Amino acid sequence: MGAVADELKAKRESLGLSLEQISEDTRINLRHLESLEGGRYDELPSGMYARAFLRTYCDILQLDKGDMLRRYEEEVGPPTEKPAVPQSHLPSTRRLSPAIVWGVVFLVSAGGIFFGREWITATFSPYFTSEADDAPPAVQRPPSPAPAADAARTGASGATGAPSGDAAPPEGTPEADAPSAATAPAPGRSATGGQDRPLWLEVIGKESCWLSVNSDDAFAFEDMLNPGDTKSFIANRKFAITVGNANGVQLKLNGRAVPPLGKAGQVVRLTLDASSLAQFTPPPAS
Repeated sequence: MGAVADELKAKRESLGLSLEQISEDTRINLRHLESLEGGRYDELPSGMYARAFLRTYCDILQLDKGDMLRRYEEEVGPPTEKPAVPQSHLPSTRRLSPAIVWGVVFLVSAGGIFFGREWITATFSPYFTSEADDAPPAVQRPPSPAPAADAARTGASGATGAPSGDAAPPEGTPEADAPSAATAPAPGRSATGGQDRPLWLEVIGKESCWLSVNSDDAFAFEDMLNPGDTKSFIANRKFAITVGNANGVQLKLNGRAVPPLGKAGQVVRLTLDASSLAQFTPPPAS
């Protein structure tokens, strides 16, 4: 046991203090006080903590703490420095630049698209192909055959060498453009016996009436027809007609009068084609 430890214990006992009381007053752990008085300095915390305990203990016992600290240092000896533990130098992991990472990702993606372009095209092309692309090309309709009226008139003039007995109407009038019932061939056939000849429709206004005409499924006319107005139309196959006032118009198909369509104010929709000619009375021969 050292001299410092003996003096601490002797002084405490002379003051009639217990280690428990001193531990309570100084807040020093009882085990550390026992180590101080027992000279077991190796059990104390190293460094400044052991010296701080001794200084506080000396203040309670009213001892010269400077002298006691000097004697404590002599008993303990100079502090031995612990050898420095060499730090293990681990190889630093080098982080890649984000630009390099994104560049690699881009190259890989571009390569995948390039080498897989045939598979991508075969897989996704049906979803981006419109129905119009798959539809067969539209068949162009041959030009409409010329009206047979001029051919019939020319043939008649050439055969007789003289004009007909009736005076020909002026050019531009519906009568001039319409085929003659006397000279025209059978309905639906041309003068030469070839393909179907055109249909000629004449609409004469009797009262104010709304009129719509489609020629061969194509728009031809849609407007108000006033009394006395006359409209002429030509088709290869058929006419689709809508009349807002059934009693407001008179229809003629290839010169043949169409029977009355209905009552005044009645809306009528009808279709006229070559087969309709058989239902209408032909005009009287001149």
